[in-house]
Amino acid sequence: MSIIFISKFKPPKLEVRDIVYIGMLMALSFIISKFSINTQFISISPAFIITAIIGISYGPVWGASVAGISDILFTFINGQMYYPGFTISAILTGFLYGMFLYKNKNVKFLHVLICQLIIVICVYTILNTMWLTLFYNIPWKTIIVARIIKQFVATPIQIAIIFLILKSKNFNKIILKK
Repeated sequence: MSIIFISKFKPPKLEVRDIVYIGMLMALSFIISKFSINTQFISISPAFIITAIIGISYGPVWGASVAGISDILFTFINGQMYYPGFTISAILTGFLYGMFLYKNKNVKFLHVLICQLIIVICVYTILNTMWLTLFYNIPWKTIIVARIIKQFVATPIQIAIIFLILKSKNFNKIILKK
């Protein structure tokens, strides 16, 4: 068990094919993030799928690295103000997907559930709410209720999507080479 845990932190060596694949996933993430629903304090986006796929395919180190780089790039490409707190959240999200789901040959629903709940509670609800309150200088009480309701709606959908992707035979053949 500990050998599997430690081996998750050793990032796989990337070949040219892997770098191209990661670049294509980053571009796809940028494109599908355009199909999001955004307000000042709430964002519902399908881009989590790409972050999860990178974490699943390349582990916590590459998942965190790519998520952090993508956050910085997309912030500047979209002409938004950069706030490093959201980059920290992106890095943690990529890391957690990789930590829980990389090199896990028999992924169970419980793995996806625990992974997504940790991300939703720690990163999306606590950290991102804190970054928003610091960035916009508003009291957290004004936005926390709406953010919690959003998480109650979005989390089951995210869990189902990630689990279905992991159980897809095509994903396992093409991406994970199982």
